[in-house]
Amino acid sequence: MWANACCSKARFFNANVKWIGKIVKRLYILYKDSSISPVSGEAVLSFMPPDEEYRAASRFQRFFFGRKEMDAIRENTRKKYVDIVSRIAATPCHGKTLRQALEIPGCGNPWWYHAVSEKQVERDDTFNRLLQIFTAMYVADREGAYEIVIYGAPVEVISVLKTKYKTTGMQCQFERGTSLIRATLSRIKYLFDSLRAYHYMKRIAIVPIAEPNIVFQGFWGWSLKIDDSTGKADDKYFKALPDKLRGKGAKCAWFLWVGRKSGDAPGCRSAIDALGSATVDAEFIFVQKFLRMMDIPSLVFDMRPAYRYLRFSRSDEFKAIFKEDGCDMMPLFRNKLAYGFCDSSLPHNYLMETAFKRAFAFYKPKVSFSFLELYLSARAFNQGAILGSPATVKCDMQHASYAREKTFILADPEMEFSGKPDGKAMPSPDRFFVMGELCRDILLENGISAEKIFMTGSARFDHMENAGNKPRSGKASDPAKVLLVSTLNVRLDFEMVRAAPLASEGLRIRLFLRSHPFAKMEEMPAYKRYRDAFTLSNVSLEEDLNSADLLLFTYSTVGEEAFLRGIPVVRWQANGFNGSVFRDIGVVPSAYSVESLRREFRRLLEDPDSLRPDEKLKDLVLRKCFYKTDGMASDRIAGKAVELLARS
Repeated sequence: MWANACCSKARFFNANVKWIGKIVKRLYILYKDSSISPVSGEAVLSFMPPDEEYRAASRFQRFFFGRKEMDAIRENTRKKYVDIVSRIAATPCHGKTLRQALEIPGCGNPWWYHAVSEKQVERDDTFNRLLQIFTAMYVADREGAYEIVIYGAPVEVISVLKTKYKTTGMQCQFERGTSLIRATLSRIKYLFDSLRAYHYMKRIAIVPIAEPNIVFQGFWGWSLKIDDSTGKADDKYFKALPDKLRGKGAKCAWFLWVGRKSGDAPGCRSAIDALGSATVDAEFIFVQKFLRMMDIPSLVFDMRPAYRYLRFSRSDEFKAIFKEDGCDMMPLFRNKLAYGFCDSSLPHNYLMETAFKRAFAFYKPKVSFSFLELYLSARAFNQGAILGSPATVKCDMQHASYAREKTFILADPEMEFSGKPDGKAMPSPDRFFVMGELCRDILLENGISAEKIFMTGSARFDHMENAGNKPRSGKASDPAKVLLVSTLNVRLDFEMVRAAPLASEGLRIRLFLRSHPFAKMEEMPAYKRYRDAFTLSNVSLEEDLNSADLLLFTYSTVGEEAFLRGIPVVRWQANGFNGSVFRDIGVVPSAYSVESLRREFRRLLEDPDSLRPDEKLKDLVLRKCFYKTDGMASDRIAGKAVELLARS
């Protein structure tokens, strides 16, 4: 009896010790360096910039790099993100989905022009925040932590974690740029910009007398312009495809949109003043000519979608959509959803839809080509075809490489592509001309049937050659040239800029920076601190690649081009999405910290051949990403397009 009593006391004591341990065991999450001092054995998870992380790591006994830990939850988070965004519009609440509540007769559904539905990871941090949240949950559960102390995090991350853990947030970062006042002001500005563009276009543009049977989507000034030396159209994406089609007897033209700094292409500047003689070219059809002046204010001041969303979102059923893995994800989406219904994006995309619809109705082409897959502007183009010329076969030519974390190429097969349960499907192409097996597989996973996918390569990359391992053009005695290539997402890529100087310290390496033409890294104010460590590239991409000893990138297509040339490639894993094809084709080394990047730099200097891809790996990447590098993609696409014309 005495023994039983002792055992009972021991069990009670152990249970209480275990309970106390759960309460006091913490996980510290750092988004910037701080003076915190964890109790011995408590873990620190870092989402700090790499240079701050490099200086801070040695102070902590148990230190985890968030960029590395993300790999364990990356695929699952991707699926959850696509599922949550799909559910928002397709889940019935009181018998009606959000898409049904938003429906406007005679127009495309407002949901498909909302930025959240686009899942645009290059401009929207929602997926990055989800990756960080699920990484925090993964590490907390693994470490047995029941309390989280988080320093310097975005306030929405803290708000989500508070719904599952006891969470203390310090030095919070508040989300900027999503206030409803800012959204309203953007509409007013868009009104005046659009009226100015309208009056200019009415004054100088004409509606050409033409009978095109194939039309290409274009944006004057950045996707298409006049080549000064030849006086002919220079299409950055479709390249030689229109000429190849004309050679097969097709009549081609462009449906062109002019203006708008964002929404069509980041960094695009208004090109109205550069129209010149293009306004009388029969191949250039400026679709704004089909607009009426009252279209602009009627769309800008149409607040029905915003009002209907705000009323719909009050439902408890709607709020339940955001429950995931014991957390409430609503704080991640709340402001962005409200902002996207109130800012200028809806009127802009509806104005594009209206112009394209009337142009399609006027010319009735048999085949149309877009090059932006499921982007909002491509949706407006395809919806215009659906409403204006239902018989037109809508095609898309893949314009850049895709991996599964470039989530704007992803859609739920049932809720988005098929439009279940309300029949409000996403406006999308009827046929996809893809660059390689990887994009084909992604589309098949999205529910696109195999007969709608043509693996041809892209006309944009007809210049590429798989020329084998080329020796560098510099002298052997020169320092190794490491070329950093940035993308549209300069904030994500800025981590490379902060890590590379520290990683190359004391090594015979020169750092070069090549910015994306639409997003200049060197124009960021924060870049000034690091500019002395880099030489800005002022030569062509061809020259840069010929002289590079190693290419460092996050997800640029230049990474694949360099790999096929036999140039050593290292991918930097940032604190967010991995948009590189090498995410799905694991054949290049990745760096997630200053130390891991330094190891790759040392490897370059000591054994560069170990970083160079062999022919077997190059053939794999070629097949997966580009299909072929024979310069014949335009011919293959033209052949299929002529077949579609014949069937029409």
